Amino acid sequence: MIEQRMEKRCRGDYERSFLTEFLEEGDVNYNHLFWQWIEKVIGWLSKVFLQDETSQVSKLKAMSTLKRWRCHVQRFFYRLYASMRIDELFCIIRDFPDSKPAIKDLKYCLERTNQRQELLSSLKSALETRCMASISYFREIRNVELLKLRFGEAQMHYCEVMLKDMADSRRINTNIRDEEEKLPEEERPPFNLVAVILSSEFWPALKEEKLELPEQIKETMDMFTRRYEKLKAMRTLNWKHHLGLVSLDVELADRTLSYSVSPVHAAIILNFQNKSTWTLEELSEVLKVPVASLRRKMTFWLQQGVLREDPQGTFMVIEEEQKDQAEKVVLIDSDEEGDSAMASQADQKEEELQLFWTYIQAMLTNLESLPLERIHSMLKMFVMTGPVVTEIDIQELQGYLQKKVSDQQLVYSGGVYRLPKNSS
Repeated sequence: MIEQRMEKRCRGDYERSFLTEFLEEGDVNYNHLFWQWIEKVIGWLSKVFLQDETSQVSKLKAMSTLKRWRCHVQRFFYRLYASMRIDELFCIIRDFPDSKPAIKDLKYCLERTNQRQELLSSLKSALETRCMASISYFREIRNVELLKLRFGEAQMHYCEVMLKDMADSRRINTNIRDEEEKLPEEERPPFNLVAVILSSEFWPALKEEKLELPEQIKETMDMFTRRYEKLKAMRTLNWKHHLGLVSLDVELADRTLSYSVSPVHAAIILNFQNKSTWTLEELSEVLKVPVASLRRKMTFWLQQGVLREDPQGTFMVIEEEQKDQAEKVVLIDSDEEGDSAMASQADQKEEELQLFWTYIQAMLTNLESLPLERIHSMLKMFVMTGPVVTEIDIQELQGYLQKKVSDQQLVYSGGVYRLPKNSS
C-alpha cells in the first residue's frame, strides 16, 4: 500500500521535496495519511504489548520495542523512496537544476539507509545507456570526474573504464575504416560497420538473446574481427548479434524508406530481400528467434506498411503503397519502448547474490554453523571489499538466508545457520 501510494504521488515529480512534507506531516493528501497509518498501527501494537504489563520496567521495555518498530517503519519508507528516486536517476540528472529537491530528498535517504551500492549501480547503468545512445564522451567525462569527488576514485573506476572503452572503440573504428579504404573496391565490405568494443567485466551485464544474422552481415563482422586481431595481438571479438543499431534503406516499387532499427528488425527485413513471402515458423527457424518473440517484432514492419500478414502466420512484402494503409491499426511491439541492452536488475541482483552464496557454502562447510552476524561480518571481510563487488546489508542477507532455508538449502536452528546433512 505504501509503495503504491508513493509511486502514484511522487514518481516523475522532481521539483518538490516530498520528504520535507513527510517529515513535517504537512501533506494531508498523502504524507499525513501515512503518519496516521503509522500511529494507528503503533496504537494497536501498544495495546498488544502493554495490556498485560503491570510493572514499570515491563512497560518501559515494551515502549522501547515500539520505538524501535517505529524507526524500522520509517527506515522502510526511506528505502522505498530512495529506490524509486535511484530508479529515476537518469531523468533527475537530465532535469537538473530543476530537480534539486529530488536530489536533496535522495541524499537525506541515503544518509539513513545502506543503498550507496544501489546508487552506484544505477549511475553505471545510466552511463551505459548514454554511451550506447551517443558516442559523445566529453560531457560524460566531466560528470564522472564530479562523481569521483563525491564517491572516490575507486568507486567510479568502472565508469572510467566504460568511457575509455568508448574512446578506444572510436579510435579502432577509424583505424579499420582507413585500412578498408586502401583496398580495391571489390574487396571492401558491402556496408559500413561501426563496433562498440566493451571490456565485459566492467560493464553492466548484457542481455543474452540468440539471433542468426544473414550471411552478408556475418561476413562483414568476420572481416572486422580479422582486422581487429591484427591491431590487437592475442585478442579477438565476441559479437553480441542482438545488440546495436542498424541504419538501412528499404527500396520498394514506388518508394524508398529509411530506418534505424534493432538488429533483429533488420535481420527480419533483410530475409525478405531474396524471398518475398515467409511463414512465421520458417523465419523463426532461420533467425533462431522464438516464434512468440518474432511475432512481436514483426509488428513493427506491419505498422510501417512494409509487410502484411495474409493469411495468418504468413508475411509478404507490400511493394506498392496501399492507400487505406493509414487507416489500418496494428499494435506496436509493446516491449520495444524502453528496451535496454542491459540485463534486468533482478537478473543482475540474482547473479550478485549467487557470489555470496558460494562464499556462505564454503564458510559453513569449514565452520559447520554460524549466526547471521558472523556470516555478515565474514562477507564484509572477504567479499565486500574494493570497487568490484556488490554490498548486502544484514537485513537483506537475513531475507536471502531465510529463502535458502525455505528452499531447504540451509537449516536454521538455535540462532545459527548450517548446511543440510545431505548437502555434504
